[in-house]
Amino acid sequence: MRVLTDQLERFPLPADVLPAFAAAQTHWNGEDDDVSPLSTAKELVWNYLGRYPTGEDVKHEDGRLARALLCVLEPDGDAEAASLTAEWYADMVSGRQEPR
Repeated sequence: MRVLTDQLERFPLPADVLPAFAAAQTHWNGEDDDVSPLSTAKELVWNYLGRYPTGEDVKHEDGRLARALLCVLEPDGDAEAASLTAEWYADMVSGRQEPR
């Protein structure tokens, strides 16, 4: 997740979700093991995505980047979950795929 978070820094994230990105950076850089800030950050990002009509967020770069940010706001899971998260993240930052 740290690699994905570091990569996400290169993209023009919407200003409204920057606090959530900061929470991801803090967590994945090992500065804070508490996962509760990630939950708060996810809520902020979902609220941002709620501004789009249903299913429309992935048609816009800001929406896709916010969804990619959601990927790095999930605490570590098993290897399969991490692989699926990385795949979804790649789809969102590249604009290759709409939600499943």
